[in-house]
Amino acid sequence: AALADYDRAIELDPRYAYALCNHGVVLYRLNRPKAALDSYDRALAISSDDALAWFNRADLLRQLNQPEEALASLGRAISIKPDFLEAYFNRAILLEEQRRVAEALASFDKVLALKPDYLPAHFKRALLLLELRRSTEALASFDKALALKPDYLEAHYNRGLLLLELRRPREALASFDRVAALQPAFADVHVSRGNLLVELGQFTDALLSF
Repeated sequence: AALADYDRAIELDPRYAYALCNHGVVLYRLNRPKAALDSYDRALAISSDDALAWFNRADLLRQLNQPEEALASLGRAISIKPDFLEAYFNRAILLEEQRRVAEALASFDKVLALKPDYLPAHFKRALLLLELRRSTEALASFDKALALKPDYLEAHYNRGLLLLELRRPREALASFDRVAALQPAFADVHVSRGNLLVELGQFTDALLSF
């Protein structure tokens, strides 16, 4: 029904950029990505300073596996709206997927400069810092994520793995215990916990974990 209304609006005014952009959103939700991209391009040909249209276009291009074009569209969105938090975050995710880790980290840093309590950026930043072997900074980012969301399962688990690398087994065990309490069906944490308990010589408890 929405698509029919936007079609009618565009028929009445083919240069109605707002309708063309929303037309693209609806087509995307209807799983018609190429038609959606055409609507975004038509909207941007009329109104090239629409940051949201560039952002939506980038998201679509990512789904179409065109990462470089998606990054270029996000760059346009950011140039128009320098405080566009979601554009920086999506840019960081794309750069991470392209294994451009240092650039991704810089984008996550920009997100956190704009919004220091943006939980997903702290967690993603911690994972990138792990890849860069910057363990102390990664631990600090996990801690910030957990301060914002104390029951963040993935943050507790990855923090435990990091503490193992840092040879802090008792703290790692506490993180694994927290994960097991939050999600008893999380098999990986029981394996990690069991392996750690073997190293600590607590074989009965390790057997229970396995």
